[in-house]
Amino acid sequence: MILKNEFYEIDIKEDEAYVVNSPDTKGYDFHWNPKGYTKDDVYRTFSIEVKGKNEARIALTGNYYSYPENCAILEENRLIVLQNYNIRIIDLEKMCLLQGYYVEDMACNFGIYRIADGYIIHGEIEIKKLNLQFEKIWSFGGRDIFVNPNGKKEFEIAEKTIKLYDFEDNYYEIDFDGKEIKSN
Repeated sequence: MILKNEFYEIDIKEDEAYVVNSPDTKGYDFHWNPKGYTKDDVYRTFSIEVKGKNEARIALTGNYYSYPENCAILEENRLIVLQNYNIRIIDLEKMCLLQGYYVEDMACNFGIYRIADGYIIHGEIEIKKLNLQFEKIWSFGGRDIFVNPNGKKEFEIAEKTIKLYDFEDNYYEIDFDGKEIKSN
């Protein structure tokens, strides 16, 4: 995933070879492991390359069910990263890990998206809206999980709505207040 603004260019990938606390893991300026995973745990590490105003290579270790596609938002000097249930805030100017937030869910969270007055989380079971302080405002669930094996785009943010397909090809359209506008 590549993100750009007037200050930074960010490239986020999974580092499949990364081993926490290993002296053999080189090439990173920062190794952040907020949950304290050990080499015996199941985890996933994002390689975050920062170019621009400040430059660094960051290893951010988190939940195994974290995905580097649609996992981050770049807001001026802040990088907001979703790692399944956890949202991490990185201050790119000070190059430090700020506070974290927990997103409650019974299943995986796939992506985070910025909207005018908050954030939308694409989860496996729920679509959630968070306010700018990362507090849950509403959630919407369908008849099945929001994953589509038939090649349909299971999650799309349109101009005024969010369009969804679930595993059984059920279609939903909701507004930014979490209210269902239509479904099949």
